[in-house]
Amino acid sequence: MSTEIDLSQYLNAFLEETKEHLQAFTQALIDLEDADEERAVEVLNAAFRAAHTVKGMSASMDFMNMEHLCHSMEDLMDELRSGSRGVTPELIDMLLECSTKLEELTICIEDNGNDDIDVSEVLSELDKVKGNGEGETAEDKPEKKEKADKDEGKSKQDSEKKVESEEGKGKTYEINISVNKSCDFKGVRSFLALKTLAEIGKIVKTVPSQEDIENEKFGFKFKVILVTEISDDEIKDALASVADLEKVEISGEAVEVEAEVAEQEKEQKKKDLKSEVAKSKDKGKEAAVKSVRINIDKLDSVSNLVGELVINKSRLIQIGREHEIEELGSTMAVVERTISDLQYEVTQMRMIPVEHVFNRFPKLVRDLYRAQGKEVDFILKGKEIELDRTVLDEIVDPIVHLLRNAVDHGIELPEGREKAGKNRKGRIALAAKRETGHVTISVEDDGKGMDPDILREKAVSKGLLLTDEVAKLSDEDAFKLIFMPGFSTAEKTTAVSGRGVGMEVVKTRVEALGGFVDIQSEMGNGTKMVLKLPLTTAIIQALLIDVCNKTYAIPLSNVREIISVLKNDIKTIQGATVITLRGSILPLVMVQSLFGLFGNDNNGGHNHKDKFVVVVVERSEGRIGLVVDTALEQQEIVVKPPDEHMQGATGLGGFTILGDGCVVPILDIASLTLA
Repeated sequence: MSTEIDLSQYLNAFLEETKEHLQAFTQALIDLEDADEERAVEVLNAAFRAAHTVKGMSASMDFMNMEHLCHSMEDLMDELRSGSRGVTPELIDMLLECSTKLEELTICIEDNGNDDIDVSEVLSELDKVKGNGEGETAEDKPEKKEKADKDEGKSKQDSEKKVESEEGKGKTYEINISVNKSCDFKGVRSFLALKTLAEIGKIVKTVPSQEDIENEKFGFKFKVILVTEISDDEIKDALASVADLEKVEISGEAVEVEAEVAEQEKEQKKKDLKSEVAKSKDKGKEAAVKSVRINIDKLDSVSNLVGELVINKSRLIQIGREHEIEELGSTMAVVERTISDLQYEVTQMRMIPVEHVFNRFPKLVRDLYRAQGKEVDFILKGKEIELDRTVLDEIVDPIVHLLRNAVDHGIELPEGREKAGKNRKGRIALAAKRETGHVTISVEDDGKGMDPDILREKAVSKGLLLTDEVAKLSDEDAFKLIFMPGFSTAEKTTAVSGRGVGMEVVKTRVEALGGFVDIQSEMGNGTKMVLKLPLTTAIIQALLIDVCNKTYAIPLSNVREIISVLKNDIKTIQGATVITLRGSILPLVMVQSLFGLFGNDNNGGHNHKDKFVVVVVERSEGRIGLVVDTALEQQEIVVKPPDEHMQGATGLGGFTILGDGCVVPILDIASLTLA
């Protein structure tokens, strides 16, 4: 029976699951470092299982470099599990280095379809850690010689084994395999099981057929008749490397194989027929497949189509109102509700728990504080909070910069913390929290905090601001100096900091998503950086405003309040237009002047008004007021990005189309310039 199958069809599933197992492996190693004795056993077993599964999958897919590295890692972890070696930070460093190399191999497989990356150096390091130095040869240890001989003669043994099996030598086993019912890739799992069995013997028959098994045309169980010279325990050990196999039952010498298999196939067909009849009679039952994997590009296409429906929904509602068509109005009430439900479901389909990006950061933080001789307790909170996939992808770099900043600038060295009366081990918390209409992601440390005077001095010394300019800044405004391009408080450039680009990247990325950054810091007690992010960027709630008889949209996530201001309340301080709002100075942006608009009086629009409407909005630098003619209404809008000719235009964040067909600019609050 042939088992030559195109492995490429399983590559995507292999990559996706390998990434998940490597993430679990890395997290287990980090947990192991601080685990108590009882917890350590559980965590170590979890790490071993993850590595063992990756080894089995990579071997089945013929990625030998990955398989050899996992095998060597297992040997080291076996020493830990047996208690012959204790857990040390250096040992964790070594295993995390292996994890990094496995990630590199995974990327290579994803990009090139192979794992052709040299792993000899990390394998050599592993051998040294295990006590097998460079001077040792295979002859020095019988078990190594046996393994070397086995590897050297593998092809010969495989050939001989195949010949013997075909001649009927060896024992015939009946193997019943059950795949876990929660498994998303039962066809892949089954194929890997068959491939593993084919490597240790000859598959005489399967029930159902191998083709049906690979195409998932079976329940969750299948049977294999195998001829091999190895024992049933060795068969089970071989199958242990295949994930999601719930049960493997092996019986001894099978008799009348062909007749039995034929009967089994007949019974299977009867069961399949009964199953199909039952399904047709009982459509209310849940389908066997409860989830499917959808390419993100397809979800984007569906989101765009829903966006068009939202635009046309608004148009139809407006037509019904203008022409007072009663039938249309009643119908649109149902249509509006249906489209809203559809929009909600599509939005939910795009939502992913932040855990998918949070789980990669413990290793990053550990590498950073270990390299600097610091001690840190890293805490993750709110991993279950969900964000749109697009937003989630874009915040990875900002979070990396914030964590680097917390380790490098925030947390002190252990000796310095002790002198300050603190615990030697610092604390950094990465947390996600769902709030009304948006999500906040914060990075908080209990380090030395930010000194506003030092920030002012750095801004002057780097030529970013003048002395008299920084003197007027409040402490809160001084904190925001770190967002300026080229700003850094590091005395020298290192691999972690000193280039003056980190916090600028954070601000730029977050504001591009329609969010903003907030800073809270107290000298001696630490710093908290908060990213306020929209749930999604495709369809948003907006405030429509009128300026000189033209309509604009402001993302509602930026709006804090709408106030009425008398003309006499507006002052000019050093060329800046401001008002006093509850004891604080609020800078104003004249939207009319920003876009060169004029009112109906053709003489400057606002010049002859006695009262103004001011929309107070928030951004990373603080709150500002937008002076408009009228605040119209709140509306759900579809965001259309500006074309290449208008990208980068000051104050322009895109466009939307209203129900009457009008194209309305969306204000980019982050890039608005003060008058």
